[in-house]
Amino acid sequence: MKKMLSICLLSFTLLSCKDEFNIPETNSYVDGDSPEVTIVSPSNRAISTNDSIVPIHIEVTDNYFLGSFKLIIRNELTGLEEYTYETLTGDSVFVYKGDFTIPSKDSTVHELFVSCNDAVGNNNYDLISFTTK
Repeated sequence: MKKMLSICLLSFTLLSCKDEFNIPETNSYVDGDSPEVTIVSPSNRAISTNDSIVPIHIEVTDNYFLGSFKLIIRNELTGLEEYTYETLTGDSVFVYKGDFTIPSKDSTVHELFVSCNDAVGNNNYDLISFTTK
């Protein structure tokens, strides 16, 4: 009888303990989505003539929180950076609006590169080129 009681007590104890290591998390979400980068202006392969500035408009969104934003404009021929902007963001939406002052009157092709990370390190980027004359 004692043996039977001991076995029942042991079985009850083992079956009623919580499995601390394999409990599924019911309210967890792993952010696997990268931020969305939209270059509104200039458009890819746009040609800007007789202007001294080119308006830049970029929108970045994430399903949770953005981390960092980086914008680089470089001369495609020389590879030299003509404009750089970096910032940390903490919102789920970031809008950059600014003007790029054309550094010379010569016809030049520029690359506009945008890179953005979200708070957990997912990255996305976009690259376009535009010409100034």
